[in-house]
Amino acid sequence: MTLALKPAKIDYVGPGELVSEGLGFKVPMGNRTQIVTHLRARLEDIARNPVQLATAARTHALANCTWAAKATRVAALYDRISQTAPLRAVAVGHS
Repeated sequence: MTLALKPAKIDYVGPGELVSEGLGFKVPMGNRTQIVTHLRARLEDIARNPVQLATAARTHALANCTWAAKATRVAALYDRISQTAPLRAVAVGHS
């Protein structure tokens, strides 16, 4: 996506989860002939409107998939957790 390419993934377990609506194409799982048929249809869709599809994929990738974007999300999550779940003091026993 950062290369302005819209991915097409076989919708099977992990890889299918990497593509969301509007940012790529999920190709339904099936036998070889079915997968090729669906993949061809998706590639034809891409060929008909390459610039718009590429722009959406790149915009999403730059906003959400860079290390800086990931760090921002992790920091926001940390801030949210630390504000809602105060730290508890833990008693340490003495011998």
